[in-house]
Amino acid sequence: MNLTKKTLVVLILLFVITLMGHTKGFAETVDTPKQNEENTQTLRVGYMDYHGFIDQEPDGTYSGYCVEYLNEISKYTGYQFEYVPGEWTELLSMLENKEIDILCNAQYTEERAKTFDYSMYPIGYTTGILYTHLHNNELYYEDFADFDGMTIGIVNNNAIFTIFHNYAKQNHFTYRMKEYKTEEELLNALNEGKIDAMCSEHLANHSDLSLLATFGADAYYIISYKDSPYLKQINYALQEIKIDVDFEPSLFHKYYDSSAAANNAQFTVEEMNYITSSDAIKVGLMRDRSPLSFQNKEGQAEGIVVALMDRISKISGLRFEYQFLDM
Repeated sequence: MNLTKKTLVVLILLFVITLMGHTKGFAETVDTPKQNEENTQTLRVGYMDYHGFIDQEPDGTYSGYCVEYLNEISKYTGYQFEYVPGEWTELLSMLENKEIDILCNAQYTEERAKTFDYSMYPIGYTTGILYTHLHNNELYYEDFADFDGMTIGIVNNNAIFTIFHNYAKQNHFTYRMKEYKTEEELLNALNEGKIDAMCSEHLANHSDLSLLATFGADAYYIISYKDSPYLKQINYALQEIKIDVDFEPSLFHKYYDSSAAANNAQFTVEEMNYITSSDAIKVGLMRDRSPLSFQNKEGQAEGIVVALMDRISKISGLRFEYQFLDM
């Protein structure tokens, strides 16, 4: 009986020692990003002319949604980043040939996945946007009848094209598509009247255009060449970053709240006809409900409600007439 107890104790001790040994061995095989010698490397990041995503400042530094995201990734991986400008088609070719290491605004396509490896997690979401120039008075928001037969421009190999094509088919309008190498060429073609509208996406911040439509939503990823040594650590970083659910939304608001898509109210033909032809809308207010509404010393209406309605009037063109209610 005593021998059995001693044997049991020995077996338990051996099991614990063995388990500790395996645990130590496992801990040693897990990459600790900042201690991994490979992570001291500088990765070459290809980027196109999407204002708000990656911008080179006059002093040579870089800013934008992607730049801040990569800076956050660097905290977990130790990677540094060098930015390489180019046209989108050119950048894809450079990545395939290992002349750059990553691209950060790639939507998933089966064809593209045959050539490149994708990060496990997206770094954001984008929507397709159809723009025209600011003073175009012939095209209105989602006016599909007038969209029919438009000449539309897009950047070469932009995956948003498939989403737009399905959007056009769903809403029964046809179009002629012209392709351009860069977003700048696309914008110039619009301003020069070579195209009626440009098909872009939320990642390109345009503040001086008129919005015609938004369509679809798609995730975008970091991609690298096949069997890249970098994505494992990038995936680790993304996993940690995404614990903070406010990180991506706050970054998006920081760099894209100034865009036309975020600020400019758009109206259909019917809505514009109503706005331009309607009389002032009468709004009843209480004269003693400060801070919501009250009558000032000059007899005019003031308060939160008035400020809100004035803001709506400025954005929409609607006119409001305030009347005090005696109750």
